[in-house]
Amino acid sequence: MLNWQKIESALFRLYFSLFENSNLQQAGAAYYSLDSFGAKLRLADATVGAVLDYTKQGSWMRLSYEIRIASQDRNALAHLPAVVEFNADGSLSLVLVRHIYVPPSLVRKGTMKYDAATCEKLAFRFGELEEKLDAFVIQTRR
Repeated sequence: MLNWQKIESALFRLYFSLFENSNLQQAGAAYYSLDSFGAKLRLADATVGAVLDYTKQGSWMRLSYEIRIASQDRNALAHLPAVVEFNADGSLSLVLVRHIYVPPSLVRKGTMKYDAATCEKLAFRFGELEEKLDAFVIQTRR
């Protein structure tokens, strides 16, 4: 989940970078007063649409779509119950467990979509998205 926090921070860096002579405290107050990540992403979408040229808007909309899809995985991971399992060697594992009702979007071929390997891939993907966001911020400054 730490990688997801980096995405939220990178999204703020984008939002802040779109204003000339902007005040960090004022921009932060507006951005961080929004309760959901979806609202923050919509704020960034609207600001990009108002400030950047069409070419950069197109690049942003593709990246925004990727982030929106990834946020669905983040939400599932954040809200699935987890338990600590003690391994035979004394180490611990964090295991995501099923709810009584599991939405179909969380199931793949009859098994949970979010096993340990998938979670590792998502953490890597979230890191990639943060890098793409930062690269986009640099691109907008040109």
